[in-house]
Amino acid sequence: MSTIVTSNVSDGTLSIPTTYVTNGSAKARLYYDQTGPTVIGSFNVSSVTDNSVGDFTVNLTNSFSDTNNFAVGGAVSSAGRAVSGPFTPLSTSAILLRTGTTAGGEDRISATSINGNLA
Repeated sequence: MSTIVTSNVSDGTLSIPTTYVTNGSAKARLYYDQTGPTVIGSFNVSSVTDNSVGDFTVNLTNSFSDTNNFAVGGAVSSAGRAVSGPFTPLSTSAILLRTGTTAGGEDRISATSINGNLA
């Protein structure tokens, strides 16, 4: 494997420090249909375990360096409203996600971005 060492990345118009890319980017993401259950799109996600309604575990392809990562996201229910959280790191390679509705509808689609330092 080759290594490129640089302090900035540019597209010819805008230049940003590489630390912005390595430290500021989401390290995993999941777009998930809970009714399927079906992964619609993902990055750095090896699988999803459907534990129960609105409760699922995201298993990562590449582990985090510790459990001090955090996830942000949201969900849409069949009633049109949902809340998300809490997001609980189970290990450096798995995160428990929970969603719930405020209007009694079934959870449907959730989108989650996970941030932290990869191992």
